[in-house]
Amino acid sequence: METPNPQINRSKYLISTKSILSISLIMILFGFVLTTLLNAKKITDSAKKNVGFTLFLDNNAKSSEITELQNFLQSTYYTDSLKFVSKEKAAAEMESELGEDFIDFLGNNPLPNSFEVRVKSSFSSADSISAIRTDLERFPIIREFFWEQSLVKAIDFNLTRFNLITSGLFFIFILIIAIYINHTIKLSVIENGLLGLPVFNEQHNIKSEREKLLISGITTGTISASITSLVLVILLLIFQPNSQGFLSLNGIWLILIFIFIFAVGMSGISAYFAVKKYLPETVPESIL
Repeated sequence: METPNPQINRSKYLISTKSILSISLIMILFGFVLTTLLNAKKITDSAKKNVGFTLFLDNNAKSSEITELQNFLQSTYYTDSLKFVSKEKAAAEMESELGEDFIDFLGNNPLPNSFEVRVKSSFSSADSISAIRTDLERFPIIREFFWEQSLVKAIDFNLTRFNLITSGLFFIFILIIAIYINHTIKLSVIENGLLGLPVFNEQHNIKSEREKLLISGITTGTISASITSLVLVILLLIFQPNSQGFLSLNGIWLILIFIFIFAVGMSGISAYFAVKKYLPETVPESIL
């Protein structure tokens, strides 16, 4: 096999560089999409963090019974925060809101002791709150279980729709990226393969060229993933201070690992099928 001339080597270098830059640019955009989807969980958690219920207690409840209920609520798997509001504190808060002493007007304090419970985000659905309500019926000192049922159901509906939309966009983007990488690698294999064909004078050298093109495709994916990871981390470090907590480096390693696996895997698979399809194992004598 003749040694390829410098012009061919330069052309192959330019083809590989073009492929690396193209894949890197689209993977950087993909990295930002993944980061946004990962941090979108903060939006859902923020919407859920104020979901909870209030337990109004019987006026005749004993201190020991109130303590027993409080200990139970603190030990449950669904409680995120718990606050006891005495009837005196509730009266003081209402007096502050009304701007007058309503107790003097009524002659007594009608407000009961209560517990304000905020549930963990994983238990903020309407079904979970209903199940909690049923579970607490064992405590006779609970006079009323109050929760914003319509609000919780509205949050459930909107979050479900939000998750469906983001999941759909994610898979559509995955498909677009896969097609783009496949197209880029395929063109690279075809162009490099055509440049390499004229230099063969022995049929068995085709096998060596096929292996080189396959390795080149995997290398392109690896370099592109490395560039993407570096740029993504740098941009996140630049924009994070002004993102008001929306952008976070938490979980960034999962994104980088996914980018590496996806870019290298797709590049390798695309190169394999492109080589198999467009670069035959034997070359007709007419072009040698």
